[in-house]
Amino acid sequence: RMQTLLSMPEQQRRGHLRAMDSGHSDLTDSQRQTVMETMVALLMALDESARMTILRSNAAALNSLSEAKRQTVMGGMLGAVSQLPGAQRRQMMQSMDVAFSAA
Repeated sequence: RMQTLLSMPEQQRRGHLRAMDSGHSDLTDSQRQTVMETMVALLMALDESARMTILRSNAAALNSLSEAKRQTVMGGMLGAVSQLPGAQRRQMMQSMDVAFSAA
């Protein structure tokens, strides 16, 4: 799925991520945590450039959701990031900071 998202034009990628994010907010806490942990692991497996492409698109997609949905998704994402080992957690937090600050 990540490779498919990366191959899409920006607007299309944002649309897909927005739909995914909106769907994540409707999951139970347990389901959302499982999905987010998988997503974060896949993001960490990408090179920095690809990871930033997805994160920037996702930041823009999240901005189009309601505040409640955005908070739910971000809470799940931060929870998943908190489960990473220290160095990976710092790297992901730095990447997220850059991506979300630009959105």
